[in-house]
Amino acid sequence: MIHAQHPARSTRQKLIPCHIFLVLGRTIKFGKLILFMPIYMDIHRVPGLEALDAAKAHQQDMAIQHEYHCKCMTYWIDELRGVVFCLIEAADKSSVEEM
Repeated sequence: MIHAQHPARSTRQKLIPCHIFLVLGRTIKFGKLILFMPIYMDIHRVPGLEALDAAKAHQQDMAIQHEYHCKCMTYWIDELRGVVFCLIEAADKSSVEEM
């Protein structure tokens, strides 16, 4: 998820509430065990956000993703409309929300 500031986990400020949608998933095979890992689209409306800010926030999220058992795969930004789309692999929606 994109955050306004990220100097330390305890002081991070989440931006405008977002919408998180399950978009697809992939199967992971460990011997005879097959797991399904959901992939979520996390959508934020962030008026005035520029591409450089989004890139910095994405790097900061990647630095802490392991704490939430998430994998920040990629993101897209529509500067004109002020919308950021983040593709995140996680076991469940609540993990994405907490990150």
